[in-house]
Formats: sequence, C-alpha cells, structure tokens
Amino acid sequence: MNGSLQVGAAVNFGSYSWLQFDPNREPRGGDVPFQTLCFALALHEMTEAPFRAMDEFDVFMDAVSRKISLDAIVDFALTHGSQWIFITPHDISMVKHDERIKKQQMAAPRG
Repeated sequence: MNGSLQVGAAVNFGSYSWLQFDPNREPRGGDVPFQTLCFALALHEMTEAPFRAMDEFDVFMDAVSRKISLDAIVDFALTHGSQWIFITPHDISMVKHDERIKKQQMAAPRG
C-alpha cells in the first residue's frame, strides 16, 4: 500500500500559542529540535510527575530558537507549578529570573 502519513502539531502555551510547525515544509536548521520540544511539552501537559528533566534539548538550536524555547519552557513550568531540571552545555544567563527558579552552572572542564 502506497501512502503517506501527515502529522502536524500546534501546542498552546498561553502567550506562546504561536509555537507550531508545518509538516508540509522541509525542516530548516534548528527546526527538528524545536519540533521535538513542542511535542515533548504537549506530552508533559497531559501527564503528571513530581519533576521532569530534559538533557541537552537545545544543543542543535540556533540562538534565537534556543531563547524562545527556554522562555516557553520556563513559562510552562511556572504556569503548571512543576519542577524541571535542564541539562545543557550552553550558557543559561538568559533564563529569566524568578523566585522559583534556581540556576546552577558548573565550571567548564579543564582541557
């Protein structure tokens, strides 16, 4: 049987309701990690857990996508009252400050 499956997603994150992707367009640089993040957040919205962790979700994102993604994830976490652990080799200084946000940055490895 020859056919194709078309999948699309639009995830509503309050003020970030524009986070969506078009399955009919070829992904550009950084689109796939961003699409994966949107899908993961949609799943997180439907599940309950005492904490959540994401490891290196932003490694292949450009700076703009990374900033937008971090803002969306932090807002999502603050809105839902959930605890998140983000592990990333990138700078986290642009993550907004809030009394409920704790940033821990490890020293760079010696080399």
